[in-house]
Amino acid sequence: MTAEISTVIGYQPLPPPPENPPPPPKPPKLPPPQEEPPPPPDDQNPPPPLQPVQPPDGVSAHDVSA
Repeated sequence: MTAEISTVIGYQPLPPPPENPPPPPKPPKLPPPQEEPPPPPDDQNPPPPLQPVQPPDGVSAHDVSA
């Protein structure tokens, strides 16, 4: 009882692969990343120094719920 596989209902033999398959689409070539220039020095507008938070008069630093 030798049955050909091609006789199975619904079986479709795969076509032979082409000799030269088309190359996969290449992704678009990205331009070379440009090095970001260093930011200009902030000599004209220096950031203000961080001042410690001073609690108002009459309120201690521990009593924050007031």
